Amino acid sequence: MRLGLNIRGFLDWWFGELAGLVPRRLRRIFARRVRVLLFDLSQDELVLRHYRGERCQILGRIDLAGLGAAAQSESVRALVGKVNLGTTEVAARLPASQGLRKAIELPSAAEPDLRQTLFFQIGYKTPFTPEEVHFDYRISERQPKAKRLTVELTVVPKSAVESAFNSLAKWGIEPTIVDVAEDDPDAPPRLNVLSDGEHAPPSKTWSPPDLVLAGLALVLLATAVYLPLERQRATAEALAAEVVEARSEAEEAARLRGELQELIRNINVPREQKRQSPSVLGILNELTRLFPDDTWLLELRISGGEVSVSGNSSAASKLIGLIDASPMFQKPQFRSPVTRDAGTGLERFSVSFEVAGEDPS
Repeated sequence: MRLGLNIRGFLDWWFGELAGLVPRRLRRIFARRVRVLLFDLSQDELVLRHYRGERCQILGRIDLAGLGAAAQSESVRALVGKVNLGTTEVAARLPASQGLRKAIELPSAAEPDLRQTLFFQIGYKTPFTPEEVHFDYRISERQPKAKRLTVELTVVPKSAVESAFNSLAKWGIEPTIVDVAEDDPDAPPRLNVLSDGEHAPPSKTWSPPDLVLAGLALVLLATAVYLPLERQRATAEALAAEVVEARSEAEEAARLRGELQELIRNINVPREQKRQSPSVLGILNELTRLFPDDTWLLELRISGGEVSVSGNSSAASKLIGLIDASPMFQKPQFRSPVTRDAGTGLERFSVSFEVAGEDPS
């Protein structure tokens, strides 16, 4: 049901805009074909008005307070009999005191889904919740430069609408339009609070003249829509070509950016490895700190993260423990058996170990 209401609201807005393209004489002919029988309940007496477009004819007035139920029904039937209900909408007009009008300013972007937007505004702009009222609206002002529009929102409590339906039901009348009294009592209905879906008016069969006018409207629609759409199509094709070219340039820029980033990474890796690896000076400094004074190094080799040292010491067997205790080295081991130098009396050693971390100094 909500989809149907949105479509109907869109069509009402579209044909309202399209009406400006229709010649004035044709609009007058079309307006005269709109027939509405209005039960005006806004006064002390019941007034029946018949509209053909903007033209109003008062069919009669009935003092309901002075008549019984049977006399009321007879009087109403006599007046309604003057109208062909098969081609006439039936409307009920409520007193102004039973409705609330509120001017609301909204962005122009809200117009295509204006009814849904106003539904959520009711709880903020009126003392009612959306579920408590029927409502309708009309756009009173558009500000294209500011991209704003002013909407006159009219809400009516559902209880008031139900009361009007019950009153007319006694006479066998079911309205398809319910509006609220304005300053001009003879003005035709310009709102229909039933357009929110509940008590929605039934679909009516179109007469042949209506079909002719609808056909003319469709021709105008095709004329008004085709040329702008054709221009938009040509513009879209030109923009699509520009997009393809821009995408190609963007892909080439992305490829070059990737190559540059890869080159920078390749340059930085050796720098990072060098920064993280202890220097030869750091290794010598740590060995000097660890080894006792009676130990001399004769050879030092560094290959990647592995270090080999050879030399003489008075107690070579203690060197493994000293190296292992350093946070800078790990996995120390003798590469060959310890031997004693007959000339010096010192032990000859050959030890290897791995570099474990940064220079602790």
